[in-house]
Amino acid sequence: MLRIAITFIFLIGIAHGKVFKKIDVVDLKSAITEIRVKDNNLYVSVELGKIFVLDLTTKKTKNIIEFPLIENYFGEKLNPKVFSIDICNNGNIVAVIEGSDGTRELKFIDRQTGSISTVIEGKKRISMTKVRFVNDNQVVVATTGDEILLVTLKNGKIHYRKSVGMSTFSDMEINESKTLVAVGDESGDVHIADVKSGNLIKDLTGINVDRLFNVDFRGGKVASGGRDRRVAVYDLKTGKGKRFDGKFLVFGLGLSPSGKYLAYLFNDKNDVAVVNTETGSKVDMLTGHNYTVSVVLFLDESNIIIGCDDGKIFFWRR
Repeated sequence: MLRIAITFIFLIGIAHGKVFKKIDVVDLKSAITEIRVKDNNLYVSVELGKIFVLDLTTKKTKNIIEFPLIENYFGEKLNPKVFSIDICNNGNIVAVIEGSDGTRELKFIDRQTGSISTVIEGKKRISMTKVRFVNDNQVVVATTGDEILLVTLKNGKIHYRKSVGMSTFSDMEINESKTLVAVGDESGDVHIADVKSGNLIKDLTGINVDRLFNVDFRGGKVASGGRDRRVAVYDLKTGKGKRFDGKFLVFGLGLSPSGKYLAYLFNDKNDVAVVNTETGSKVDMLTGHNYTVSVVLFLDESNIIIGCDDGKIFFWRR
């Protein structure tokens, strides 16, 4: 009888969209730019020149990596914005950060020593935006010019620098095997490129018709969302996609590891819709975020992390 009652309550919860529960909120006091996970640690980059390392279980800060101040055109000292970070299997970190006088730099943080070194200096004037590890010593970097670069960390060598589209870059994500990258841009198209060569493999088109803001690439699916208030979920093998609509610009989205579930910024109240990408059905609506949602990350099929522009991180679980 108890099992029947529990099942009934669960079904009622689904019917009313109450599948996920907010289990914790952490406030880092600065706009969240990216969140990555490794070995039960949460790595969170913020606009004010820091990477916070949080214990995923306790949600407590274990370490703070702080980048040196930079100078703007007027000689003022500022905290550099951290645009993107990634964590290697060995625990090393890479970051694209703001440099002095409007430049951008690629930084490497050694896990053992904590030392920060510069891989690509700002004086090279490469407008880097996103970075992802390929292996222990190489990363793929995307620029605002819709280019991707393969870079060796040890010596800063750029093995190729290739355009994947003809528009302004928006976002990039790498697949689990580190062989392909999905690059979204102002055209609304998503370009799939080979990491080893930088060559364009295919374009995913037909759903987004305006500038993209966010791309994710998991479980053989590619999701994209942007200014047109649409989210596309493409099957990489077939190239076919499904459309999900929102009521606001889609600044943040994320796929679950299997690609079965999608979460995306739904409206100007900062609610996040969770949908089943296979059936197209609504799973839940996550509410209570007070500022724009910029980062959506599924830890697994049941846990979602949401980062906002006010510096708060929300942890949701079903």
